[in-house]
Amino acid sequence: MAAITVGVTTHNNTQVLGAGFGRASQHTAGSAGTLTSVKFEAPGAVSGPVVTGVIYADNAGVPGALLASSSQVTNVAGGINTLTLTSPLAISNGQVLWIGLQLLTVGFTIYMTASTGTNYRWADTGAPDNPPASLTSQPNQSSIWAVGTSGGQTIRVAWLV
Repeated sequence: MAAITVGVTTHNNTQVLGAGFGRASQHTAGSAGTLTSVKFEAPGAVSGPVVTGVIYADNAGVPGALLASSSQVTNVAGGINTLTLTSPLAISNGQVLWIGLQLLTVGFTIYMTASTGTNYRWADTGAPDNPPASLTSQPNQSSIWAVGTSGGQTIRVAWLV
């Protein structure tokens, strides 16, 4: 399968993601397909954070309805972490998505890049909000992306939160 990447997956710095918050960035799918997981990259392992991958619809330039989420994981590995969606998500070419993480407990460090992209953070201490409320604009994007398949090809809708 050939890989298709949408967004930026490189990083040039790290940032601490705080517990009790959700965080997402806006990206446009470059191909129709089905997303099956959210991935992120961390510089080191951390025990104890409760992390959920989330994908939201776009609502006039901000995260809208929750489209998909992963099961919660309670440990973060150094390197790339995969959060499998509880149900695969069919997407269309050109669809605008908000991909991110929800951290219920223990914050941790994640790779990021300086960006002028559209990124938001919100307080979130339970199940993923649908839709998120009280959004705060954020200047940098974390290395987070969604992965799936399209006509036998792997697609990555990347985003840096």
